[in-house]
Amino acid sequence: MRVLFVGNSYTYVNELPRMVRDAANSIGFEIEVTSNVKGGGILSERLNKENDMFLKLDEVYSSESFDVVVLQEQSFLPAKDKAEFLRSVLGLRKYFSKGEEFVFYQTWAYKDGTPKLQATGISYDEMWERLRDAYGEAADISDGIVCPVGDAFAYARKYFPELELYDPDGSHLIPIGTYLAACMFCSVLTGVSPLSIGTPDGIDEAEAKTVREIADIVLR
Repeated sequence: MRVLFVGNSYTYVNELPRMVRDAANSIGFEIEVTSNVKGGGILSERLNKENDMFLKLDEVYSSESFDVVVLQEQSFLPAKDKAEFLRSVLGLRKYFSKGEEFVFYQTWAYKDGTPKLQATGISYDEMWERLRDAYGEAADISDGIVCPVGDAFAYARKYFPELELYDPDGSHLIPIGTYLAACMFCSVLTGVSPLSIGTPDGIDEAEAKTVREIADIVLR
């Protein structure tokens, strides 16, 4: 399976694509990953033929084929302007014309109680619900599916408040948080329970087990 990740720092911090590949390998699946990422990038940049991110994407796509395209929008944009997000999704659905499956990387609300979240003017639950609804609609209009990473974070917040997933900035993730996202993606892409996924080097085994259980519950 060949997977193209299109996104920003939420995709490249802690090398999520590589972690997804390694998770799949740990359960006997081979996944090749390629990325089109830019810090703070938005999906609409990939539709602007004068933008460097479009040019980089087009260079890859003109010479390679992919089974799955993972789309990740800027962290707050779907909650702030769902219409802009959906326009980008429809544009990219027209651009990717080789029969690829769309998988949407439903991201998480900023950490509760942090200046990052407070600056949005909305609550944790409202941000999570807006993101969930926007990514769900995006999947509906593009015949795609959602990888509900944000739902897993909301579940962890409610039932495992002692489990720290966020970087101190309240937005990005520490490695165990990225591992949770990787477990979700691995299971969505392969159909195998996340409970079977191996633990990567540098991740605490007890925390990894908890994360796999969270992923399994949310996906079921």
